Amino acid sequence: MNSANSCFFYEGEMALTQGDLIRTFAWLLIGMLLIRMVLTPLIHAGIYYNLHQEAKGERGLFFFQGMKRLWKPVTLFYILETLLVFAPAYWLLPKITPTLLAAVREPSVLMGAVPYIACWLLYACLIRLVLLYMQFGKTSGNGIFSAVIICSRHIGKAAALTLSIGGTAVVLQLLFSGFSLMWAGLAGLILQQASYFIGSLFQLWGIAAQYHVWSNHARQS
Repeated sequence: MNSANSCFFYEGEMALTQGDLIRTFAWLLIGMLLIRMVLTPLIHAGIYYNLHQEAKGERGLFFFQGMKRLWKPVTLFYILETLLVFAPAYWLLPKITPTLLAAVREPSVLMGAVPYIACWLLYACLIRLVLLYMQFGKTSGNGIFSAVIICSRHIGKAAALTLSIGGTAVVLQLLFSGFSLMWAGLAGLILQQASYFIGSLFQLWGIAAQYHVWSNHARQS
């Protein structure tokens, strides 16, 4: 790392360690994370219930009814998903932390952590996919066990949907973020905020696509 980057790095390190800036941002981050953890299962409960009602041929706004009726089981699944997804961190973080710290000064060493991070992401995607189908079964009344069987039998189709929809969302978000860096000002801010909307829209599309896979095979069984 050259001298200019070294000076920039040490200046940033001193600013963080000798002031209250890092504490302020830490509390802000914790607060935003708690809000997200409270709202996510509520939003998912509304989405699942709305999908179930539309599958029955009903028409109307069922989102808030779903939040009221299904928030308890969906919240339990969300807690279980969070625990399972982050459980490997107990073993992985001690292995990759030295590499991540070294990458601050020498980004090329980050490649050593890529296999661990890739395996972790693959594991997290699989856990979320299985639990998503379990929630479809639980909230519909068809049962969790049958939903797991459907997911295991059609894991290829489910994984393909996840990769195609999720991959497209990531590419579009990167493009919007890149353009926002190129166009400073109001246009860049609008593009940056639009990237979050695109991500949410594709996430909703992914849930609906997986639901149709589950519902089609649930009716056949």
